[in-house]
Amino acid sequence: MDREAVNQNSERNHMNTKQRRKIIIAAVIAVICLLITDIANYRKKETLPSLDQIAAMEDVAFLNSVVTDYRRQDLQALWSEPDDSSAMQEIWYIDDNAKLIVNYMNNDDRPVICGIERIG
Repeated sequence: MDREAVNQNSERNHMNTKQRRKIIIAAVIAVICLLITDIANYRKKETLPSLDQIAAMEDVAFLNSVVTDYRRQDLQALWSEPDDSSAMQEIWYIDDNAKLIVNYMNNDDRPVICGIERIG
């Protein structure tokens, strides 16, 4: 093999090594991003109050700030399926005296407002 062929072969191997490193680095970054997202979502779900805690809340503004920070799927996963549901609203009966009403805008999965309605 002449010297030029050896140099070309060496350059190809060097390029392949660079490409492999870039792919590995990109894969590691993607995995780290996924893990960070999962951890953040897990912590967020841990902070959602139970329906009983929600019923005890007196401050409507605070209640809205808590609930509107979540998505429809999160609320359903943590509080179970609502007792009544439509594209724009979900209702959870907390007990015989109260129900939580969560409203959504334009079939979006983010709540825009919520409130507790006392029954009876």
